[in-house]
Amino acid sequence: MGTAIGTAIALVLMAPSPGSSLPGEAVDEVANWIYSNPLLPDGRRGSLRVSRSDVPGQRFTFVASKTLPTQRGLGVGERRIRSEWLEVLDYNNGVTSERLIEAVRGVYGLDLYQDYRNAELIYDYVSPTGPGGQDKRRGQLWQGDRFGYWLELTERDGEEPVLGKLALILLDDIPTVQTDLEALAPPPAPSVENDPEPGEEEEDTYYQSPMGDDD
Repeated sequence: MGTAIGTAIALVLMAPSPGSSLPGEAVDEVANWIYSNPLLPDGRRGSLRVSRSDVPGQRFTFVASKTLPTQRGLGVGERRIRSEWLEVLDYNNGVTSERLIEAVRGVYGLDLYQDYRNAELIYDYVSPTGPGGQDKRRGQLWQGDRFGYWLELTERDGEEPVLGKLALILLDDIPTVQTDLEALAPPPAPSVENDPEPGEEEEDTYYQSPMGDDD
């Protein structure tokens, strides 16, 4: 990769993975793990979000959340982590699914990497975004034995993706995340079968005022 973030991720992949704090565990435990994890960007103690950007146009972010990744919020009163995700932004080199998966292996270790590799694909989508819909979000939702995994890449105007994220969610939350993703999907295109034949007039459906009719 030849960049600061690329080098940092490469070092993550070569280093032994420390013990993991995962979705479903106590907020304080996860916050302490993030703060003491040498493979994650430095942050202040107790923070659930850490980010590193050494080069303009590049950023690596790790987030632990008390809500689902499709339902950004504060999670007031929640004492356990509902989801965790990492996000890579790289305008210089682009972002691929393999790069995200390798980063997950570096942060969480081989067990979760294998769980993802053996997971079952349960939802796949492409959704337009941005002004005019020229950008696209391409995503997949997977179900492993231990966790669910949501991977999404954002393409800008048909170019190589420069933004990607991969989230870990609890197995029980997979149906909710899938419902949220389906709600964001564009409506289906109208069927050609329902279009009127050439020369066939469509039935008027507007309301005609009775004014002017004879009593």
